[in-house]
Amino acid sequence: MKVTNFSTKPVFQILFFGFLILALINVGIIFTNIAPFDDVIHLSLGALFVIVALVIFVQNIFVQYDSRDELIEIEQASLFSPKQKVRSMQQGYVKSRVRSYEIRKVLFFKQIILIYEKSNGEEERYVIPVTYFSKRKLKRIVKDLKEIMNNNSQMFIGANFKNPYIS
Repeated sequence: MKVTNFSTKPVFQILFFGFLILALINVGIIFTNIAPFDDVIHLSLGALFVIVALVIFVQNIFVQYDSRDELIEIEQASLFSPKQKVRSMQQGYVKSRVRSYEIRKVLFFKQIILIYEKSNGEEERYVIPVTYFSKRKLKRIVKDLKEIMNNNSQMFIGANFKNPYIS
């Protein structure tokens, strides 16, 4: 199953540039005679818009989740990362080594946390930001992870053998 929110990238790029333009306009109003508010208010609004633009710029909120093969592939990208860089940052997780997952919701932000067992036996937690996924896409990811967990807990080779990755 392949789910992505890369289609929202242009919207966030427009928001980024919009907030930067609003910041410049508010700082520019200080030097003109048409300031509707006090200079301090315009300066603070400009600073607020710059902070919002920087928050949008710094976040890696674009995710592609793909579990069609034996791997779960998760690609993340920032606001202006090119397609070639996204492919090089690809991470794959063997489905049978996924131990569990949890969904964390804090205020407006949602994350899926994968708990994955490495080949040396250590567990790794991988956080997937899913705030900007639609509810339908998020349900598809959760359904897919449930199926992966159910397949991992079933019998493995025969009636007498269990999956060796499950403790």
